[in-house]
Amino acid sequence: MLQAAFVSNGSLKALGLWFHLPQQNLPLLTIQELFNMPLIHVTLFEGRSVEQKRDFAEQITKVASDTLQCSPDSVDVIFEDVKRSDWATAGRLHSDNPA
Repeated sequence: MLQAAFVSNGSLKALGLWFHLPQQNLPLLTIQELFNMPLIHVTLFEGRSVEQKRDFAEQITKVASDTLQCSPDSVDVIFEDVKRSDWATAGRLHSDNPA
């Protein structure tokens, strides 16, 4: 991970650049790809299988790559599983409602 910070007009601004060392047979990302790097956060109720997440990640990576004109290698997807008791809509916990 590479991070840089600089002071501009008396205020501290941070610029964070994250990159992964390539796994076998994956190319290094170019500078252009680093700046086109989409990071997609997916928040959902817990209970999805690894296979469902894998399929979703593959599909969303293809769509993001095609739409944003970036390399699929530059697309990151992060899944966050949330318990129904930790998510409320309209003031009601989802755990209070039948699934």
